[in-house]
Amino acid sequence: MVASGILFFSHILTKSLPKYHDKKTFGGISAAINIERDELGVPHSIASNEHDAYFAMGYIHAEERLWQMDIQRLIAQGKLSEFFGEQMLDFDILFRTLNLTEKSSLLVQQCSPHTLELLDAYSLGINSFISSYSSSLPLEFSILNYAHEKWSAKDCILTLLLFDLLNNNSLAHELLISRICQYNDNQKVLPLFPFQNENTVLKTDSTSFPSFFFTTFLAFNEKFQLQQNERITSFAILPPKRSKPLTATTYYTSTSILFRWFILQTTFENNSIVGVTIPGIPIIFSGKNNSIAWTCYPNYSASKNFLHSQNSYPQFFLRNENIKVKKRNDVVTIKIQETQWGTIINTVLRDDVRQTSSTRRPVILRKFADSIQFTLDFYFTLHTSTTLDEVQHNIEKHHFKNKILLVNEKSILVSPNDSSKSPYSILTEEHTSWEYIRLRSILDTINNFNLFTCRDIQNTIISLRANKIIPMILSSFENETQLSETIQLSLQHLRNWDNRSLSEEIAPTLFNAFFYKLLECTLEDEIGKEMLQALIQQEYLVSIMMDNILLHNNEEWFDNIHTEKKETRDEILRTSYRAAIFDLEKYYGTEMKLWQWKYVHSLSYYHPLGERSELFKTFFLTQPTTITRISQKRTEQIFLKYFYLEPQLTSAKLMIDFSSPQEIFVTIFAGESGHPLSANYKNFMPLLLNNDYHKINVQKKSNLGDNSVTLLPQ
Repeated sequence: MVASGILFFSHILTKSLPKYHDKKTFGGISAAINIERDELGVPHSIASNEHDAYFAMGYIHAEERLWQMDIQRLIAQGKLSEFFGEQMLDFDILFRTLNLTEKSSLLVQQCSPHTLELLDAYSLGINSFISSYSSSLPLEFSILNYAHEKWSAKDCILTLLLFDLLNNNSLAHELLISRICQYNDNQKVLPLFPFQNENTVLKTDSTSFPSFFFTTFLAFNEKFQLQQNERITSFAILPPKRSKPLTATTYYTSTSILFRWFILQTTFENNSIVGVTIPGIPIIFSGKNNSIAWTCYPNYSASKNFLHSQNSYPQFFLRNENIKVKKRNDVVTIKIQETQWGTIINTVLRDDVRQTSSTRRPVILRKFADSIQFTLDFYFTLHTSTTLDEVQHNIEKHHFKNKILLVNEKSILVSPNDSSKSPYSILTEEHTSWEYIRLRSILDTINNFNLFTCRDIQNTIISLRANKIIPMILSSFENETQLSETIQLSLQHLRNWDNRSLSEEIAPTLFNAFFYKLLECTLEDEIGKEMLQALIQQEYLVSIMMDNILLHNNEEWFDNIHTEKKETRDEILRTSYRAAIFDLEKYYGTEMKLWQWKYVHSLSYYHPLGERSELFKTFFLTQPTTITRISQKRTEQIFLKYFYLEPQLTSAKLMIDFSSPQEIFVTIFAGESGHPLSANYKNFMPLLLNNDYHKINVQKKSNLGDNSVTLLPQ
């Protein structure tokens, strides 16, 4: 009986493992498609035409990441509580209010015939995999008793809308700044955010502020471990001593249950395309083909998301949404008001919750992402473009508004045009960002470039913020005579630090813990503990805020409003530093060696079906050959949960040297497969931890080895 039980559960757990050596027959393709995987599980599909190539992309994505694709779709549709229960109801109300499902239906109708054909081919590949392996779908489907719905072009756009929303930094920023302005003098708050001067901050009275939308949006980010949105840094350089350019791209992210990136290569006709994709969306977001390489950055202006009607209600119509909830016999109905400008988000009513009657001025979330169909049009032409002029033409033709870095064997192009006269180009969120300044400071000092140089630039974590703030810390202690031995020794570590986040260093831990305490001591008295925790999750916003407080010595913010004494910057710096040392001793012990960055800078990933199910044990930013010291209490503390050492965690990296245009070097967080028992589940981790890369040959030819699947036409 025991043996039978073991065999049964072994079958249940392994039945959905991807089949890397198989032959299947499908309708909808015109010729045989060969799919091979290399030693790290990266798929290379060889098809006879573009339609079949996108069919293969859908098939591969479904084979490796079907659960990821479906959880993304459930989030965007607002159907989490149907399978996860009451705890997800607020998130469903949030996404039903956003109405991404209807938006995707409207956008798919506006797609060009060519785009629609490729979306349909991709969806057909997903559905063909599902129908072929219906009895061996991922275990999560069985646990949830979830019947997979067919994938469609609409679901591709829905996933892209979700991706677009989660990367819209300005949405959370505008809400946070507006909330801070609710309880503070605007003349005190707004100077901290210069980028808001060109736009009107959402100004409402406290009763009209969209509190549910605000708190649920932040809770969603927290629940799904999406505290920092994806950030992209890309640079390309063509120095005078080189005949061919180099380019490198890094995606930075925070913790996320969705192992977002997936490496894929597809070959059809005379095209060979390789790069990183997101399962559910048939787009190579960053990669190269036979002729050019590209990286795109989504554009979001600082304050463009909300409208606030100061007068009467605009003309609106009512939309009802019915939400099924697991273990409830009834459905929850919500009523949402829509206007010609967008959705009113502060008057959503639930039929199962009694509402207090009050007159509220409407807060409207603007319509967004109406140009996504043009984005798809552009990407599908980009994949097979051969010249930069052709890409420029397609940017104008398809109204592509995002920033894009383009490189070929002879030149570099940034659109919108970079005015820099340097031999390099940089693509980041803003030219004022720490990462842009960091890259410029490095690139300006290097003369000889090669792939090793690019790798060092990508993986050199220098904190420019620490470089500016540590002299202030040291200066604040200059006249202090009664310092403990621990304080003196820790300050010496800061003096000797070159601002690099190496695993053996103690100084990065000291600075990170200090910076969190500095936020507490500077901001908590004005904005409160709850708002502070929400603000801390937005690293970019905190950076701008603290730059304007610290570097300009803004006395109004250093003074504690709850005390009669007027505190100075130096006093707050000393108080914050001592508090950081106290916490480090409390949670890591008094032996300072245990404060090394390698023992502290770690995190765990959790499966959405249960936070007690740990997917990854420990992740270090630098060297992996270290002893892990897990503190049970530490995981409950927030002061080391957010990393204020630029940049954030790496989720994907790419490098290309056009001296060898047939090669691309790439790595992602975790691995290609979404199945925890797969050998390809986290096999990229050693590369990422060792700052190494996986080399892919763009001109790869089929050899039909052991790891090959053949899809045959009927």
